[in-house]
Amino acid sequence: MNAIDLFAGCGGLSLGFEMAGFNVVFVVEHDKSIAKSYKLNHSTAKIMSKDELSATITTRFDTPSLGKFTHPYLHRAITVREAARIQSFPDTFQFIGTKGSQMKQFGNAVPPLLAKAVAQTIMHDIKGGSL
Repeated sequence: MNAIDLFAGCGGLSLGFEMAGFNVVFVVEHDKSIAKSYKLNHSTAKIMSKDELSATITTRFDTPSLGKFTHPYLHRAITVREAARIQSFPDTFQFIGTKGSQMKQFGNAVPPLLAKAVAQTIMHDIKGGSL
């Protein structure tokens, strides 16, 4: 099962998810020195750029201010669908409305894989499991 780490830090959440059997496939960490620590300990994590971890997707990701939302290989901002993929929405998930409306819909959304991980932990606790 795959997971994402939206506030990676040095990788504690990722490590815990990996210990529980998840495969952390995407991480976000803005601080370059902290990102270096993360990379040392989690070398297989997918990133948006060759050299940097992706920025958190916001409602205005089509504005590549400071290169935060610039495609890693093409000279353009990422598309609505690319941003949705980063947030772990499947390609079959549909967004209705204008481009701005669509960006707001999932820029403000909790990524599905994060929600799933939280829900599984809650369900495990409800059923009386111990971590």
